[in-house]
Amino acid sequence: MVVSWQDEVGESYTIHDNSLDGKYLVLPSGELHIRDVGPEDGYKSYQCRTKHRLTGETRLSATKGRLVITEPVGAMKPKISEDSLIKRHASETTGLALLCPAQAYPVPFFR
Repeated sequence: MVVSWQDEVGESYTIHDNSLDGKYLVLPSGELHIRDVGPEDGYKSYQCRTKHRLTGETRLSATKGRLVITEPVGAMKPKISEDSLIKRHASETTGLALLCPAQAYPVPFFR
């Protein structure tokens, strides 16, 4: 399972350190959510740290992920991927996260 994410300068982001109004959010599923992405975020790379459920061994991923950022061209109406329309992740310690992965330009408003 994913226990944290780390950027190239060693800054670590964990599920337990989440601030709902921060730039980085690690979801209970282990996914890294980055808010208000800008051109500067395209220069960073990220690795996940996983923990083996049986042995407790932790490992940093062998490869690094990088964001590919493209500039919007005109307005784009909101769209939601059918594959991830509603995901629910719940556990006794982390609570419940309901995801709404909408994309649009300008950025969509959620209620």
